[in-house]
Amino acid sequence: KGFAQLSALVTLNVNANALTSLVGLEQCSSLQQLFAANNKLRDMAPLSGLTNLQTVNVFGNAISSLDKCIEVLSGLPALRDAELGGNPAATVPDYKSLMILHLVALEVLD
Repeated sequence: KGFAQLSALVTLNVNANALTSLVGLEQCSSLQQLFAANNKLRDMAPLSGLTNLQTVNVFGNAISSLDKCIEVLSGLPALRDAELGGNPAATVPDYKSLMILHLVALEVLD
């Protein structure tokens, strides 16, 4: 249930909804744009496998592991725009350099 009926969903805006998880989103296989800023998210793992995702905005959450962010985002071949500022992961030294190094197709970062 949940997102299962939304497999054709292209854009999702759940900004400022106090969300703690994106579990179930993996069923939205057509998703191209995700706006989930200013929530309480700690994990981006549910985005794995969303190969059509072009834009991810998770600004202002509680995502702390830059390594896990890079692992998930590097598996998204269509990704061109990522906004992770305002998360603990974005305070890691050389954050932007590491993101650019691992996400070579990225056109916009923060």
